[in-house]
Amino acid sequence: MRFDLQRSRLVSQSMFTEEYVNPDGTWTSRQSSQPLNVRDEDGRWRPVEVDLAERAGRWVVANHPLRPSLVGATGDGELLSVQADGVGAWLGLADPVLGIDAEVDGSSAVYRDVSPGTDLRYEVTPGSVKETIVLHRQPVGSSWRVRFCTERPGWRFLHTHRCHQCPFG
Repeated sequence: MRFDLQRSRLVSQSMFTEEYVNPDGTWTSRQSSQPLNVRDEDGRWRPVEVDLAERAGRWVVANHPLRPSLVGATGDGELLSVQADGVGAWLGLADPVLGIDAEVDGSSAVYRDVSPGTDLRYEVTPGSVKETIVLHRQPVGSSWRVRFCTERPGWRFLHTHRCHQCPFG
């Protein structure tokens, strides 16, 4: 008998695998290079989710290995934060246009005109959060400033980086 998700019984799982016993006694193993499951707050395995949901002014994914969180509107600080195994990191623009609301559609979020003619797009996948910088025209200035912070209990590193000489013009 073939694997049937409705009739087969899940007997073992981890972040990247699931094992089932089929009704005829055979076994089926599902493996992936992308996370399939993540432990919840109670230590139980849950299917990985990618859709963003609004919670307390932020856009979050409840069951995801990176626990991604995006701000509801741009401010003077973090834009995206992630956390795994007690280590957190966040990323933001050093000089953003303030108060730009996130436009969310499922697993994607867009912040339009965070800098003149520039949008930031984020896409949540089962194992990552992808950032895309969308330029609608040649940037006015020749540099960008990005803030990046990593944190773990008792330790914090905040770095502001300026990217010079963009290859335009």
